[in-house]
Amino acid sequence: MASKTVTLRAAGSEIQELTSTAVTIRPGLLLELTSAGLVQANSSAQDAIAAPYFAQEDSLQGNDLDDLYAVSVIVKVLTGKRGARINAIAGAAVAVGAAVSSDGAGRLITRTTGKPIGICRVLAAGINDRVVIELI
Repeated sequence: MASKTVTLRAAGSEIQELTSTAVTIRPGLLLELTSAGLVQANSSAQDAIAAPYFAQEDSLQGNDLDDLYAVSVIVKVLTGKRGARINAIAGAAVAVGAAVSSDGAGRLITRTTGKPIGICRVLAAGINDRVVIELI
């Protein structure tokens, strides 16, 4: 059975509540802060260094990985630390052991240039676009 949570191992990570921009946010999406202090899907290309911010599911409202945040609402944001394991969204097929970085739309892809954000540890069984990564 696939996990229904973003955080699989916290390792000192923090959860913050931040307002999203005028787009829906999916739990597990790699996020970035805008200059206005809002969160949106990470728009950095592979060669840019991305901060480890991930949308966390809103479990206090009974939501899980399948429930999107509406536009311009408070989003639970996981600020991951080294060693944290995250149930993230992949933008393309990623092999176990591959270094991953942003695809420029908040999803993770195999890193070909730049600094990786993590290492793929497990492919989430039965869910095409989920991968478990360990932050480095």
